[in-house]
Amino acid sequence: MSDADAQPKFFNYHEYRQSYQYNLTPYITTHFPNVYEPSNADTTRIVRVPRVAEVDHPRFSTAIPGTEPGAILPSEQQESLFFKPVKEIDGQWYSESSISPLTLYLDQETFEKIVTKVNEYLESQYKASLFWIIYMIFDLLTFGLFRFLRFGKRSGDELEDYVEKLNKDFLNEDKPIRLVSPRLSGYLSLDFIIPTPKGPSGL
Repeated sequence: MSDADAQPKFFNYHEYRQSYQYNLTPYITTHFPNVYEPSNADTTRIVRVPRVAEVDHPRFSTAIPGTEPGAILPSEQQESLFFKPVKEIDGQWYSESSISPLTLYLDQETFEKIVTKVNEYLESQYKASLFWIIYMIFDLLTFGLFRFLRFGKRSGDELEDYVEKLNKDFLNEDKPIRLVSPRLSGYLSLDFIIPTPKGPSGL
């Protein structure tokens, strides 16, 4: 075994493998209840993109969920990896692989472009710089009043504007998905709202 094979492989730690009953084929939970819109909880679900831990500020994986190096792939080889529902549990359809239902709406290139842009805003927002050192000193000396002064648009505001614009673009393109501001998840995950996955026959 090579050193590369012995290294831990990155995977989506939000997903998990389970069996509904003893000795049944296990399934992978890759989508979750929509905690952001309780009124739409029956018709929508959440797909969570994991954070990358190698940096000291929030950064999210640019691999669409189910394509990470440590992902559980389908038993049959497919040229294109898409979510394939195989098991219904409590009215929700799940797959036997890590492939997320987000793949039904975004390809890897588009997904990577979106997450890369989000990561750029977050890096600008959190990275240390002389400006922020001076800003924090003045904020401390003025007992917090300095933060109410505006010096142009902050990276956090720019990220919120980007999320809003992206969701409008999704709407204009008739894509029934939305990106949730990472601020609402406490920057623990980057969440997409998707329609509740349907079964193999569209049920």
